[in-house]
Amino acid sequence: MALERSTEAAILYLTQLKAMFGSWSLAMAAYNCGENRVQKEITEQKVADYYRLNLPTETERYLYRIAAIKIIMENPRRYGYMLPEEHLYRPVKFDTVTVNISNPIHITDLAQAIGTDFKVIKELNPELLGYYLRQANTPLKFLRVQDEMPLPRLPNSTRAPCGGPAQQQPFGCNQ
Repeated sequence: MALERSTEAAILYLTQLKAMFGSWSLAMAAYNCGENRVQKEITEQKVADYYRLNLPTETERYLYRIAAIKIIMENPRRYGYMLPEEHLYRPVKFDTVTVNISNPIHITDLAQAIGTDFKVIKELNPELLGYYLRQANTPLKFLRVQDEMPLPRLPNSTRAPCGGPAQQQPFGCNQ
């Protein structure tokens, strides 16, 4: 579900490759088989034109496959792709809310406070590692239940993450 972050990273990397190689076709080739491989082939073959380079078969096909996908996605019916509406994935509706915390909080406690489950929060926020939300001012995604869902006040957790009674342990001392 880290689609946004992985897409942003891919766009940044492709932009860097385009600056490095001077063309989008070479950038796409480097994205597919690696920038070192493309640079090596340019050096060995003494040509910097994607369409004249002998590259791995998968890489030579990659650019055309991406172009074909783009053309089909622009007008799927024209090419015989007619999925009924009920077979399409529905977009997940969520809100991004900045959670301000002064102490680490167990994600399960956060989930219970807002009426959901640990799994839902982790699936919407794959960047969260472990069981604790540790950083203050963390933007998190929450399922949109209704258009105007009031956010509940987060409880102070009573969990003792390091074992023993909560009163004897600093909050969030362990995952």
